[in-house]
Amino acid sequence: MTATPAAPANPALAQLKDINLPEQIGSWPPAPGYFLLAALTIVLVVAFAWFYIKRQKRLTASRQAVELVALLDKGSADYPRQINTLLKRTALTYLPRNQVASLDGEKWIALLSTCIEESELQALQHLLAVRFSPGGLNMADASELEAIAIKVLKSLPDVKLLAGANGEAQPC
Repeated sequence: MTATPAAPANPALAQLKDINLPEQIGSWPPAPGYFLLAALTIVLVVAFAWFYIKRQKRLTASRQAVELVALLDKGSADYPRQINTLLKRTALTYLPRNQVASLDGEKWIALLSTCIEESELQALQHLLAVRFSPGGLNMADASELEAIAIKVLKSLPDVKLLAGANGEAQPC
């Protein structure tokens, strides 16, 4: 049996044409908000890179000083003096020369105390006082001095000084 096409039930339906679909909405040009978002992202990336590079340059002296501490001979009789010299050189890199260069004794220890805890401060005072004695340090004391010196060197970039009432440097 062959099927014959059925005549449309409604003759008006035969006169209808296919529906024309609208064109797809293109993705270009994007909305202005996307341009603002792209500009903000670029500004943030550039600002982050600038601050990161600036911080890396600022921390270079501290990193190099920590590397130099590892190269010093702990068995040397003048090991405490070498550590003190390295601490002073690094402090001069980050802090005003006219306020730091003349510091010695209690004032120097007061500056270093801003970088370490109270328990380490007493040990540092004792270990740096040994720098004037001819005997030097034993290996345990030298290791303790090295650990404290590294801690001080890593925190020196963040130390700020205020001028005291009589013009002397006061750690803050």
